[in-house]
Amino acid sequence: MPLRATPCTSGDHPANDTFPAARAGLRTAHIRRGPWGHLWAGDDQVNTTADWVIQSLMELTDIAGEEKR
Repeated sequence: MPLRATPCTSGDHPANDTFPAARAGLRTAHIRRGPWGHLWAGDDQVNTTADWVIQSLMELTDIAGEEKR
C-alpha cells in the first residue's frame, strides 16, 4: 500500500504562515530564521500550533523520512 503524503507548510511568521495553514488543516513547521522567526521563537502559541519547530528547511527532509516509517 503506498504512503499518502501529508501536506505541510513552513514559515517564520505565525499570522502569515503557520496559523492560517494550521486552521486549513495543514501540518506546519515554524522556522526560526531571519528576524520574524527569532522574534516569534519563544511564543507559546506558535510552539503549540506548529507540528515542528525547525532551524533550517533542510530539517524537513529528515522529518519527511521519519513520517514514512
